[in-house]
Amino acid sequence: MKLLTTLTVALLAASSLANAYTLNPKGKSFIAKGPTSASKGGLTIACTSTFKGSINSLGVGTVTSATFTAGSALCSGVKATGLPWKVTATSLTTATVHKAGFTSALGNCGPNSVVLHQYGAYKSGKFTFNATFTGGCTAKSTAPLVSTPALYVTNP
Repeated sequence: MKLLTTLTVALLAASSLANAYTLNPKGKSFIAKGPTSASKGGLTIACTSTFKGSINSLGVGTVTSATFTAGSALCSGVKATGLPWKVTATSLTTATVHKAGFTSALGNCGPNSVVLHQYGAYKSGKFTFNATFTGGCTAKSTAPLVSTPALYVTNP
């Protein structure tokens, strides 16, 4: 019986690994940049957002820096909270940013998960998002974020 239990656990672990999606390129740093907006109670702050981070050898990403510039005069007051943010691939066309949050003239927003959706062709490195945060805030990309190098998801 003990052998059967051990074998079952090993097969379940192997099965979950076979279906594991990973971010790429592994072992690289990235920058993702594009126009975004955040809203609450009729107030909208439109900015150019720049996210910097890296992808480890296992295909898990980390956002270590988020800056908000240009656009509204209120952009300089937008600050990311809870960094670093973990990023995991969830399908061949999506990834999830975990525990993302920010403060601004809108108040405290988040932390929440943000789903990134691939935009355009596979390996284009372009993503969009539209997220609701605790605190009554929403945030979205108003055009695709473009990553350098181009980020993409695989299922090994």
